[in-house]
Amino acid sequence: MTWFQRLKRECTLLHDKAMYKGRREYPCCFSRGRQIKAMKDGELLDDGNFWEWDGTLKGIERAAESLRADGADVLFIECGYDGAESPHGYRECDDYEPWIEVWDVEFWSREKGFDHFRSSDDE
Repeated sequence: MTWFQRLKRECTLLHDKAMYKGRREYPCCFSRGRQIKAMKDGELLDDGNFWEWDGTLKGIERAAESLRADGADVLFIECGYDGAESPHGYRECDDYEPWIEVWDVEFWSREKGFDHFRSSDDE
């Protein structure tokens, strides 16, 4: 199994676990999408334009190239869920709870390269 296949498997497991936990409290859970983010010197490298991850290796490579050029020390994928009592409450009434579940997977560091993972489950 390649490191990318392991990464996708880890993301799928964390996604399913977070969704299951969220649905125990809210009938409707909505994903905030998977974003590739970076840290530099222990701080979030925030240029206001995070990379949406489409689940492909090419998506990882494009984001990694750009974020490493910006001086990133660590790259990770993050996803979160919002919860609501109904789709109507979420879409039309702003009656929802943001960030009821969050997961992330570090997949690259300047020190270790691509062949390691650290997930929010490890903490």
